[in-house]
Amino acid sequence: MRTYLGILAVVFISSTFASGYYYDSGSGFGGFGSYWDSKDADDTWGGGAILRLGMGPQWQVDFRGSYYEFSQSTMGLKETLEIIPVEAALMFRMPLEHAFTLYAGGGGGYYFADYEAREGGEKLRLEIDGDIGFFVVGGAQFRIGEALSLFGEAKYIWLDFGKAKFKGTGIPELEREKFDIDLKMDGLAINIGLLFNF
Repeated sequence: MRTYLGILAVVFISSTFASGYYYDSGSGFGGFGSYWDSKDADDTWGGGAILRLGMGPQWQVDFRGSYYEFSQSTMGLKETLEIIPVEAALMFRMPLEHAFTLYAGGGGGYYFADYEAREGGEKLRLEIDGDIGFFVVGGAQFRIGEALSLFGEAKYIWLDFGKAKFKGTGIPELEREKFDIDLKMDGLAINIGLLFNF
């Protein structure tokens, strides 16, 4: 993880010196790679898309959609947890010289989830009720050309899934009943991506 963050810092610093002075509207669309270290499902890599809309010189709104797959295998049992976050955030921008902008804020989203466990030829699936989560985020954006920006950010997420039901068992009575779960996905996420500015 330290090596990963060190490489990020070098890329950011290099791009800053290579950048000229460009007007930054704060708006753009693009994609990002992500690392999420959660409480109950360990850590994983994922990615997503982002639409960023500038609201004057000091505010921006982000709309994000992403995908993560947490998986682990223990003594022949393979477990997979898929999460699809759909998020929005409001952030305060601090534009600096050399096409460099800091930002910080927070938001929330709706998180879809599914769980599957396999052992040999047997399979168990759970349909987890989607839930609302919240996060705070802070990062930096570097304008590396007239139409392209590089950004990196740290985000802390609060998310707790509380209900689920069986899926694909072939037993309607079993699949109708929901039961309580306590799946806490609180944790730190690191995002790095590119924006096409407009």
